[in-house]
Amino acid sequence: MTPSALRRRMQELHFDAERSAVEEYFMVLTPLGLSHTRQLQRVLAQHDIALSGRAEISDWPATSTLLYLEALDERHLAKPLAFEALWRRLFPGVAAEYWRLKDRAAYERLVSIKREIRTHFPKLSTEIEICGEMKLASLHAFHVPDPDRVIQDAAKLKVSNCTSSSRGDGNAVCFQHEGSLSQRTAPH
Repeated sequence: MTPSALRRRMQELHFDAERSAVEEYFMVLTPLGLSHTRQLQRVLAQHDIALSGRAEISDWPATSTLLYLEALDERHLAKPLAFEALWRRLFPGVAAEYWRLKDRAAYERLVSIKREIRTHFPKLSTEIEICGEMKLASLHAFHVPDPDRVIQDAAKLKVSNCTSSSRGDGNAVCFQHEGSLSQRTAPH
């Protein structure tokens, strides 16, 4: 996709997301964290953080670009696009998982322990080039949106059709058309 086409698509998604803001609290288990699903579930349960649904994010690299994009100018596009390229290079074709949290209280508990529990999960740090400069980049096992962005980010995911139902019947259903996500019961 050309930079101008990407910029147009991002503008459309930002506009749609602003109109579609919903109060929904979530986290994302990234490709780096997928092999630690059970461990993360145990940690969440220990802290009384319940999920109300899960869904696959089939194209996490593109989704991460959308979530981390702060503005549509060249400087702000460069960093999320560099991270997208890194995710694609290191985890080609690997999906992520959207985990809907039960409620705001669960989200607030998760935010309060995020830094602490991140130390128990993999992190990959490397240098990437952003606007001609080498910068340290860190990929984490899970993403928890900041409190000032959680509603906006949930809306971005909704309008971008980044997630699909995990109903187990093999049929991908656009998240925006899914009234509620089903809890995945098959072990990972």
